[in-house]
Amino acid sequence: MKTVEIYVQEDFAEELIDDSVLDEVNKIKEELGLSCGNQISKKSQIPYLWLDEYTVSCFKILCPSVVKLKDYTGQIPLEALKHAKQSEQETHFDWIEVWSNRKDPDPFMVGCVYRSENDRANEYTWSTDKYLIARWGAEKKPIPQLVKEAVDFAEKEVINAVLKLESKVVGIINYLKQNPRGAAEESIKKGNSSFLSGFDAKDLLKKELDL
Repeated sequence: MKTVEIYVQEDFAEELIDDSVLDEVNKIKEELGLSCGNQISKKSQIPYLWLDEYTVSCFKILCPSVVKLKDYTGQIPLEALKHAKQSEQETHFDWIEVWSNRKDPDPFMVGCVYRSENDRANEYTWSTDKYLIARWGAEKKPIPQLVKEAVDFAEKEVINAVLKLESKVVGIINYLKQNPRGAAEESIKKGNSSFLSGFDAKDLLKKELDL
């Protein structure tokens, strides 16, 4: 049985579910001349969990497949759909995405909003704030645990990449030891050796570490 987690922040919960609360919030802000939060608005302030860049990077390690909500073909729990609908009605976001992983499909539903009108006009999708709306899956893991899992996975990937690179470097050293210096240098210059063809340390590092 799949569990569903909705990431509505407690401070905004009443405002999100009760229009009368939002009306009262706006009325008091207007009376006090306040410009905090959502200012004077017909919609609630974004009530979901804001994700910092580090957490976004970690979540994308766990769920590298990113599609817009309308293009997601997997099943979405009713509770998550209700929040997606409400966010659409109140235009909280410029679009909503689903992040998932085919091997371990515990998706994240994430709302994306441009950081400025200039970003929106130019469709700078890289300049967006992201908010975690919902997550569903076999287990209800806390976010710190998910972040740790992502870091552990990334560390293993880096270690494996470094070991592969080390193996290639050792192979090159052995090749140079087993061939006359002049012949090896000539082979490297011409790129005739299939083992050394196109070898460039910087490019190899970037390729192996996927930088």
